[in-house]
Amino acid sequence: MPQYLPYYVAFLAFAALYWVLMSRRRQSLLQGTSSMRAGEVATQLGMALVKGDPSFHLFADATPSMGAAGALLSGTPFPYQGPASEILARGTLDGRATELHFYAKASAGVRIGGVIGREIEVERKCRLTIAARAPVPDFELVLREPQAGAEAERVHTSLPAMRFGDARLDQRYQLFGASPEIARRLAPAMGVLDDQTYVHVVGEGERVSMPFTLGAIYLLAGAPQTFLRKLDVVARAFEENR
Repeated sequence: MPQYLPYYVAFLAFAALYWVLMSRRRQSLLQGTSSMRAGEVATQLGMALVKGDPSFHLFADATPSMGAAGALLSGTPFPYQGPASEILARGTLDGRATELHFYAKASAGVRIGGVIGREIEVERKCRLTIAARAPVPDFELVLREPQAGAEAERVHTSLPAMRFGDARLDQRYQLFGASPEIARRLAPAMGVLDDQTYVHVVGEGERVSMPFTLGAIYLLAGAPQTFLRKLDVVARAFEENR
């Protein structure tokens, strides 16, 4: 008998039981949050789904599956990759292009020593974007003291920190950018973000976007129109002449 055969048999039995239990829990979640499916979210955003499965659940399916490769190879020492999940929806708001893009894929490295330990890498992106009718300088806005689990994953890490010059705004937000014009433009629009427990706004080119972490995707999927309206207010701050 191969040395590791009992280990593999026990592991597969445990994996089968775990799969059954999680499948039941997943079905309950899906039934209660059907509005979080990609097709429904796109409709709420006034967008058309141009890529991906409309039944894809933006929260329940946000953690990528290892697919058939994972089922066959998870108990072995061999590396494997799961299938990529991608959702792309596009539309317009007051004549300006809008977009929702989600992408996720997981891969597993070689099992250390052939028995325990394996490095799992997950690539995940989720971003809601609106085009502005004017150039938008590069900037990034996050909460200064986010709640645990609501931390943003910075995009423009090379941008210097800057201040609004308003005590309330500087206490709540961290702003990064190179032009003093950014703070002046954004300040009047910040009220629209005051009720959010997760804040991450990025400006670049002629686009303003909100990237979402795994924990924040639930917030987006639960109220997509709310986030798009807030993003619209921020984008308009760079369009107005003042």
